[in-house]
This record gives sequence, C-alpha cells and structure tokens, in this order.
Amino acid sequence: MQNAFDVNLTPSLQTYTRTLAAGSEQTIDREATGFAVISATGVFKMSLGEIASEFNVEGGISYRSERPWNRTRLINETGAPITLEIALYKGDIRDSRVTIPSGQAIGIKAGDTASSDAATSCASGAATLLLAANADRREAIICNDDASATVYATFANSASKRGVKLAPGQTAVLSTTAAIYIYQDSGSAVDVMGSEIEA
Repeated sequence: MQNAFDVNLTPSLQTYTRTLAAGSEQTIDREATGFAVISATGVFKMSLGEIASEFNVEGGISYRSERPWNRTRLINETGAPITLEIALYKGDIRDSRVTIPSGQAIGIKAGDTASSDAATSCASGAATLLLAANADRREAIICNDDASATVYATFANSASKRGVKLAPGQTAVLSTTAAIYIYQDSGSAVDVMGSEIEA
C-alpha cells in the first residue's frame, strides 16, 4: 500500500459528471484519497470502498483521507434524478470549486457603504439638520470644520447647547440611526461635515 508520501509523488485529479436516476446508484472505479462535490442538484449518498458505510453529501462538501480507496459509490435514494459533478483526486490536491445550479436562490448581503462627507453650512442660533434619520446607518461621522466655533450635535431639533460638544476641528463617531442636528451660536454660519456608514 502506498503511504501518504508516495501518493504525493504522483498526484492526480479527475472530474466526473453524473446523473443519478431516482432510486439508483453508480460506481466509479478509481483510486483516490479525496473527493470534492463541485455541484449537485440535491442531497445524495456516497460510499468510499466496497463495504464502506454510506453518508450524505451535497454541493460544496469535500473530504481527504490518509488512506486510498478504489471504488466510489454514488447513491440517489430520493424520488427525483440528481445531476452532480464530483472530483476524485490522489495526493494533496485541494479543489474548492463550487457551482451554483441554475435557478438556485442565493442571498447576498451588501458590504458597508459610506456616504459623501460634504460640508453643511449651519446657521448661528438655530438647529440645522446634518443627517436625516437612516435605519440602515451603522455609524455617523461628524467633524466640526470651523477654525474657531464650537458646535453641538444633538438628536433633537432644539436651538440649545445640548448634546455632543465638538471643539474646532474635532470629530465624533456616533452609533445611531436617528436624525442628527447641529447647533452653534458663533454669530456666523459654520461648516460641519457629516457622513454615515451603512451596514
């Protein structure tokens, strides 16, 4: 019997496409130390060897053994045909291919996105809306872009010195989905930059 070192001296890989009729099985006679189910239209069973136990597999499942086997059984115990693509290999070969069958529904979640960080001119003596309420927001980034005025970030449309105090040039990161207002009473308009990260 070859050991794992000897097998790696002569690695090999073969891909097979099979359609298993309902209630049927097929056999592939080939020495292998690993398999990868590249795609399958349903769950089916495999057996690695003449009298080895059977186990369920589906697309994306792979296995590697230190000892080779010579016969692979593909078994469909369902009431519908199953089309599959499987790779049998010998040696330390890694096969990570996965094919998504036509018509298969998949869910893709978009990554975090950041909005523009354009400055908003905030009038003196009044609350100015910097960022509207956003249920998808994960974080809001606020920067007082003025060289001398102090501003206040608040969740209420209130002309008062309440909320998060931002000195000139200071930045704050708030984890909130609520609307954010800016109040300042410097006597002139002040630019405040606001951007948001959405999950």
